[in-house]
Amino acid sequence: MPERTRISNARQPRVRSAFEHVFAHQNGLMRLVVRTIDIPRTKVKIEMANFAYNTRRFVWLSGKYAVA
Repeated sequence: MPERTRISNARQPRVRSAFEHVFAHQNGLMRLVVRTIDIPRTKVKIEMANFAYNTRRFVWLSGKYAVA
């Protein structure tokens, strides 16, 4: 196996693991199912789910690293 292929294969799981938990959370706990007809409604629904996830994560991280 060429060196660059081996390096790429070693790097992919780390990159995927950074994103897969977000999609799993949205599909599992938030029950995000996009069943809309037009693209603008779909975009709004996904953006709202992302905003809710980011807000929830921000609140969790703020409490975790709060300075007493």
